[in-house]
Amino acid sequence: MLIANMSPRTMAKTTDTGWLSHALVEDEESYEVVGYDADHSKQFWSWHKPEKGGFSFPVHLMASAQFHKEVASPTGKTIAMVDCGHSENHPHIADSVLRVADLVILHMSPTSGDYERISDPEDATPFMDILRRSAPLRATRAEPHRGQRGVDGLLP
Repeated sequence: MLIANMSPRTMAKTTDTGWLSHALVEDEESYEVVGYDADHSKQFWSWHKPEKGGFSFPVHLMASAQFHKEVASPTGKTIAMVDCGHSENHPHIADSVLRVADLVILHMSPTSGDYERISDPEDATPFMDILRRSAPLRATRAEPHRGQRGVDGLLP
């Protein structure tokens, strides 16, 4: 499974990607995790190095509009965690990751500004439209599954 942690523009995606990756490694199922840093900031990749966080799993640099050609969804008990850059600023990378993602976690801060960036941005593409435009380019011709919670905490 390949899980993409994405947002139009917010903070703490890398932190969440790191924590979730570690939780999967430590889970009783003992998942094998491989990380991909699809963000030009290179934080996820930097944090995995021994002198920083010394993660127990590899993290590869992959901030590329060719992500879908270079990375395949893993099989078995291996989970790929992708820390994506801001989709507002790097739409070509976001589109490429979405072509191979099995699950998308839409990351946002609990602010009206982040909600507006996702649902009705002033000068960018709404996130749901970004997901929808990926469908024809995917092998399944369907949008990736998305992890999201509605305003009331229930899935819409």
